[in-house]
Amino acid sequence: MNRLLMIALLAATFAACSESAPTTPGTLGGTVSLKSELAKQVDPNAVLYIIARKEVGPPLAVKRVAQPKFPLTYSLSQADAMLPGSQLQGEVKLTARLDKDGNAGPLQTGDMTGAVVGTVPVGKSNADITIDTLIP
Repeated sequence: MNRLLMIALLAATFAACSESAPTTPGTLGGTVSLKSELAKQVDPNAVLYIIARKEVGPPLAVKRVAQPKFPLTYSLSQADAMLPGSQLQGEVKLTARLDKDGNAGPLQTGDMTGAVVGTVPVGKSNADITIDTLIP
C-alpha cells in the first residue's frame, strides 16, 4: 500500500512539473501580438524585429520578419545569433520592434515597440510580447 501511495505522489509531482511552460535549451519562443489600438497605424511595409539581449551589450539574437501578420508565432535560436561565438543562454531581455521604414537604426516616429517585463530564461517557449507603444 505504501508503495502505491509513493508511486501516486511521484506521478502527481511529475505531472505538475510538466504542466509548466516547456523549455528547449538554446531557443526562445512565443507569440508577438499587437495592441488593437495600434493595428490601423501599421505601415504595410513595416518590418518586425524580435531582439534578445543581456542586461548590457549588443543583441545576442535578432529575428527579422518582413510584413508580419499578428499574432505572430516566433522562435529565436542560435541561428539568429548576431555575433559569431555568442551563445543564446541564461537570462535575456526580450523586445519586439515594428519598424515603419524597415531600417534597424534608431527608433523613429511611427515605430512601435513592446517588451517582456524583466528577463526571460533562454529555453522558454511562451515568452509572449505585446507591441503596445507608438513612438511619437
